[in-house]
Amino acid sequence: MARPKSMTEKVTINIDPVDLGYIDLLVDQGFYGNRSDFIKNAVKTRLHDYDDQFKEIQRKERNTGEWVVGITRIGQADVAKNLAEHRQSELHVIGYLTIDRDVDPDELQAAYPKITINGVMKASKEIKDRYGY
Repeated sequence: MARPKSMTEKVTINIDPVDLGYIDLLVDQGFYGNRSDFIKNAVKTRLHDYDDQFKEIQRKERNTGEWVVGITRIGQADVAKNLAEHRQSELHVIGYLTIDRDVDPDELQAAYPKITINGVMKASKEIKDRYGY
C-alpha cells in the first residue's frame, strides 16, 4: 500500500480557563511557540505513556490481520494483488486510511473483508457504508 504525505486533523476541545492560562504563560515564556504546540506535545507525551499497552494489543491481535500505524492508502492495484494471490486480509489502521475512488467496493470487500479504523477513513460513501463508517 502506498503512503501519502503526512497530514493532520483538526479537533476542538474545551479547556478550563485556569489551565488555558497556564498554557498561555508557558507560551509567553517561550517554552512553546503557541497553544497548539503545547497541546500536540501534551497529547504525544500522554500517548507515549501507553506504548506498552499498544504493543500488547497488537501482540494479542497479530493473528487477526494486517496492522498499519500511520497514514496509508489502498488503490485498485493493492486490491487486485490480494485477489490475484487469493488472499483475504483483515486490516487494522491506527491513523489515516485513504481508499482511492477507483477501487471497486465488491473487490475491496473480497480482498479486505474487515477493515477497522482507529482514526480517519477517507473513502466513498458506499465503501464507508459497507464497513460501518
